[in-house]
Amino acid sequence: MDTIKSLKNNDVRKLPGGFEPERIDRLRKIYRNLVKDKTVQHANMLNVGLQDFLNVKEQGRWWIVGSAWQKQISQDNKNNHNQQVEQRFNEKITKLAKHQHMNTDVRRLVFGTLLTGEDCDDAVEKLHKLNLSKVQEREIIHVTVHCCLHEKGYNPYYTLILQRFCAYDRRFQISLQYHTWDRFKDLSLLNDKQLANFGSALSQLLLSKSLTLNIFK
Repeated sequence: MDTIKSLKNNDVRKLPGGFEPERIDRLRKIYRNLVKDKTVQHANMLNVGLQDFLNVKEQGRWWIVGSAWQKQISQDNKNNHNQQVEQRFNEKITKLAKHQHMNTDVRRLVFGTLLTGEDCDDAVEKLHKLNLSKVQEREIIHVTVHCCLHEKGYNPYYTLILQRFCAYDRRFQISLQYHTWDRFKDLSLLNDKQLANFGSALSQLLLSKSLTLNIFK
């Protein structure tokens, strides 16, 4: 009866069995510290993306195993980009990619996808479907800026693509910021046409908040 009364009155201190309220207080403090620790939160966060769900048949549900598991990339996947370049694009696009010094399969693949996109939405969708790794995704920024600078006149098509990727994930915004800093260092290497294209693109990226004024620091 005493136990029932204690539970009814929410008085856990009177429960039999040697209950220690101090122990609960200690556990609560430990829990609060864990919640406040952003480092622990980040370390325990599983980095699961859309492509992981789409490629379940090939890669399995790795997130069930845990975040420490590393996906293994087969040799077939490494050669896949070269095959995609050969199959997707005609000889004209392939030659143009070579002329623009697209010296890796990933860059040629991104370059061809940009040039064959029907519009901004179509190009962005196709670029997402390339299934690039996070390191390879940086080439999307590099190649898009390159194409923007080498157009005869400013083409907002490339700026819109950059805006879409920056809005999609902050890592693209960071990649664009570092790439812009690299471009600042090489301004003397750009001709008047490229400088004009770069200035127009930069102003649009700032207006859309894809980039911030921190790039001038």
